[in-house]
Amino acid sequence: MIVTNSTESVLRGLLDLYGCAVPRDALDAVLSVLQERAAPRWQFGISEFSLSFDRQGPPKVRALAEVLTAAPTVPADALALQEIGRHLFETLQRQHRMRYDTGLFEDLVQLTYGTLYARFRPPKLRFGAAVEWRAGLAPAVKCYFDLFAGGQQSAAERLRRVFDRLQLGRQWRLMQRLFADGAEAPPCRIIGVDFAPDGERNLRVYLPGSHYPLPRIRRLLDECGGEALTGQLDAFNRHMLGGLDGAETARGMLLGLAFSDRPCVPGPVLKLDGYLPDHHADDFAAAEAVTVLASGLGVPLPGHAEALRLLAPQTPLAGLQRLQQYCSLDVSETPKLNLYFRPLVTRSEHLAPVLRPRLKPALLADLDAACRKAIGVLEQPGHGIAAASIALLRAAGAGFGIDRARIAADLDALAAQPSTDAGTLAPLMQLALLARAPQAEALCDDVLALLFDPAEADGSLGSLAAGAAAPDSGDEQIHQAIGAWCAEGAEPVAMAELAYALALRGDARSLQTARAIAGFLSARQHFGGLWRSAIAGEDFRVTLAAIRALGRLVPELPLLARSAQGLREAQHSDGGWGEIGSEAMASAQALAACALLHDLDPEGAPALTRGIAWLLRSQGPDGRWSEDAAVTASCLEALAGVRPLVEQGLAAGPGGTVIPLRAPAPREALRLVQTA
Repeated sequence: MIVTNSTESVLRGLLDLYGCAVPRDALDAVLSVLQERAAPRWQFGISEFSLSFDRQGPPKVRALAEVLTAAPTVPADALALQEIGRHLFETLQRQHRMRYDTGLFEDLVQLTYGTLYARFRPPKLRFGAAVEWRAGLAPAVKCYFDLFAGGQQSAAERLRRVFDRLQLGRQWRLMQRLFADGAEAPPCRIIGVDFAPDGERNLRVYLPGSHYPLPRIRRLLDECGGEALTGQLDAFNRHMLGGLDGAETARGMLLGLAFSDRPCVPGPVLKLDGYLPDHHADDFAAAEAVTVLASGLGVPLPGHAEALRLLAPQTPLAGLQRLQQYCSLDVSETPKLNLYFRPLVTRSEHLAPVLRPRLKPALLADLDAACRKAIGVLEQPGHGIAAASIALLRAAGAGFGIDRARIAADLDALAAQPSTDAGTLAPLMQLALLARAPQAEALCDDVLALLFDPAEADGSLGSLAAGAAAPDSGDEQIHQAIGAWCAEGAEPVAMAELAYALALRGDARSLQTARAIAGFLSARQHFGGLWRSAIAGEDFRVTLAAIRALGRLVPELPLLARSAQGLREAQHSDGGWGEIGSEAMASAQALAACALLHDLDPEGAPALTRGIAWLLRSQGPDGRWSEDAAVTASCLEALAGVRPLVEQGLAAGPGGTVIPLRAPAPREALRLVQTA
C-alpha cells in the first residue's frame, strides 16, 4: 500500500492534537516502514488508527499496519516479517537513541511463523505491528502474532512457549487456574506483545467471545482479583454491547487477558472489546455511547470530537457507518478506554468492503434521521404509555441511544395503574421483559394472577414494581383458565399480545402455554391472510400482533406466507395502508408486519421500500406522525424494525427501481487487533 496524503495527514493531525511532537522526517521514516515493505505475495500497510484514554496522562495515538490476507502462510514469510521488524526497530532506535528488544521479536516470529509443515489447507497470513506515541515518551511498538499459523492443533503449545520466552511462567500457571470453573479453555489465536524502550514485558492473550457468556466473564473477573469491578463490566455491557445478557453477551465481543512481568501487577487485567457496528446504528450513536461510558467510568476523553472530525472532515457522524470499529475497556482500578477507527478517505486493501467506513445510502440516512426525531418526541414528559416505552426499546435494539432511566420510571408508573384488561396488562409484561427489569418475573406472575386467578391477586401491581415477591398465583389453575379464555373466543389481539409476552418470558411452562394460544390464534386468520378485529380500524394492529407472536413461536408456519401476500395486496398505490386511505397507524403496523415476514416473502422488497417512503413523507417537522403518542410509537417501531433490512441493501435505485435484499457481506471472523 502506497503512503497517501490522507493517511499521513490524519496521523499527523492526531499527533498534533494530543501534543506528540514527532518531527516530519521521523514520522515519514516510520510511515515508510509501515506501508512500503512487503513480500510479493501479500500486502502490509496501515489500516487502522486508535486512541487510548485513561486517568493517568495524555492519550496515546497509535497507527496499526497489518497483514490480513487470504495468502496461506509459508516458512519464507517469517524472513519477510523479521525484515519488517528489523527496519522498524532500527528506525526508532536511530531517532530516539533507545534500545528495543529485537531479539525477542525475531524469536516470536520464528516461533509462530517459521516452523510450518505443508498441509492440505494452510492457514491465512495474519500479522500486525503498531507504533504508539504518547507526549513526552519514546514510541512503543505492539506486535500481534497468529498462533494458528502452524495449525490450530499446535496453538496451545505455541502459547506455552511464548509465555516461557517472555519469562512469564508464573502468569502461565495463573492463566491455567483461571479455567478451573470446569469450562474448556477456548483456543487462543491472536497474542499481542509490547516492545517498549524500557524493556517491560507485557503479553495480551485474546480469546473468542463466543466462549464467554456474561456469568463466565464475571467468574473470570473474580479470579483476576476484580470482584469490586463488576460495575465496569455492567457499564460496558449496557453501553457497548446493547445490554445483552447470558449467552448473548458474546455477540460482537472479544475477551483479552493482559499479563505483565511487573511485581506490582499480581494477576492479569481483564479486557473487554465490543465491535461497535454490531450494536449501534451509526457512528453518531457509537460516539454518544462511548461518551456516556467514559463519563460513568471517570475517564476523560479530551479531543474526542476533534479526532473524529479529522477522520471524516465535513461529514456529520450521523451520515457515516463503520468509521469507529471497536471500543475496548481495561477493567481495573484505573480503567482505560481504547477506541479504534478507520478514516473515511483511507481505503485499505487489507479489508473486506463490509469492514470499511462509508457514507450511508440516502434511504438509510433519512430513516435514521426520522427515528432520532421520533425518539426525541417519545422521551418528552407525558408519554407514559407502554407502546411508547416498547417502541423506544425496539429503537435501542436497532442501535439508537435512549434514556433507559426513563423506561424504568415508565414501567414503575404503569405497574402502579390498576387494570384487569389483557390488552393492557400483556403489553406491560412485554415491557418488563424487553427492559430486562429486575422485577419482571414477579410482575408477570401477578399479571397472570390478575387476569386468570383474581382470587389470588391483590388487584395492584405497584408493590411488585418495587421488587416484592409475587403471590402464590395457583399456576395450574391459571393455565387452565387461559385455555378456557381462548376457547371461549377471546379477542385475537389480546391472545396475540399474551402469547408473545409468554414467549418472551421463555420458561418451559410459558412456552407451552404460548404455543397453545398460538393454535387458537392461527384458527382465527381470515382467508385474505389478515386477522380481523371487532373494533373498526384495528385489523392491521391485530395482524401485526398475531404475526409477531406466531413468528416467534412457530416461524415456519405456512399461514405466515399467506399473511405476507395479504399485506402486499392491501397496500395502496401511494405506499401506505389503511381501510379507506393511507393512515399513519395502519401503515406503521402493516410495515412492521412485512418486515417480520421478509424471509418468507421473496417478492416483498417493493412493498417494504414504498411503505418506508410513505412513512418518511408523512412525518411532521417536529418528529410526530400524530398528536397521539401511540401513533408516533408505532411508526418508530416500524422504522426500527425495517432498519436492518435497509442496511443490508434494501434501497431505492435509479428511477425508483428497487434493489432486492441481499445477505450481509461476511465479516472477518477474526479481528486482528482488538485491545490496547
